[in-house]
Amino acid sequence: MKHRYLWNKPWKTNLKKNPDTGLLELRIPESVMPQTLQTDLLTGQLKKIYFIGQGTAGVAARGCADLLNTYLGDRGYDIRA
Repeated sequence: MKHRYLWNKPWKTNLKKNPDTGLLELRIPESVMPQTLQTDLLTGQLKKIYFIGQGTAGVAARGCADLLNTYLGDRGYDIRA
């Protein structure tokens, strides 16, 4: 069975295969993540990432922080909720 229900249209349009690596890349539009923020992350200007939420949103924030730590934790970022 294909996983057609897992992908909604906005994600599908931003998910592209990199022809050089063959890996899927998520292209985040500038309306979601401004270019200045992307540049600061890539150049190391931004080292602290905090997720904030109260109640259920706090639980989601903790999950997001844990997930981001899994992928970026070894790069010197201070990621927490």
